[in-house]
Amino acid sequence: MFGRKKEKAEAEAVQPQVVEEPQAPVNPKFTPKKGRPTPSRKEQQAARRQPLVVSDRKEAKAREREAMAKARERQNDALMGGDQRYLPAVDRGSQRRYIRDYVDARRNIGDVMLFVMLAFFIFTLFIPGFFGSAEAADGFQRITTYVLWGLLLLWIGDSWILWRGLKKKVIAKFGEMEPRSGMYTYNRVMVPRRMRRPVPMVKYGEYPH
Repeated sequence: MFGRKKEKAEAEAVQPQVVEEPQAPVNPKFTPKKGRPTPSRKEQQAARRQPLVVSDRKEAKAREREAMAKARERQNDALMGGDQRYLPAVDRGSQRRYIRDYVDARRNIGDVMLFVMLAFFIFTLFIPGFFGSAEAADGFQRITTYVLWGLLLLWIGDSWILWRGLKKKVIAKFGEMEPRSGMYTYNRVMVPRRMRRPVPMVKYGEYPH
């Protein structure tokens, strides 16, 4: 027993004693270096203002512009070819197609009225040069004004007769008139045939059934 105690005492004496060095106090206000300079306030503000997905937004806008261009192209093709899928909303539907075909199949005063009015307007600008006196020019100008008003009244009467006949046929075929069908009809009648959009798909006399 005494031998074991002696060996244990010798082993403890041989082991080196570890002396803990006092650690320097930690300064809570100290910030270790980051290896790069701290950005200025302007740089920080610019970084906050910079969008995170610039490329995605530009690409989305480019795709949107491309889609809109394709939609306009399809719509223009539909206005020239009559494809119901891509026509403007105001022109879609079988009833709208029936109205267009009925108006286009009829010979209307509105087919030439715009050109007649334009010719009268240009002619009145040169009336004073064709007459020697101002009284003769004024008299002729009054006559042309009366003629023009007469053509306008004839145009309105012709459009009213067209609308009465068209309304009966539309109600007989579809049961009722869609909203704003009257305005849609008058807008088409007032435009010369070659300038109408969608373009006429029938010839004169080819009334829809």
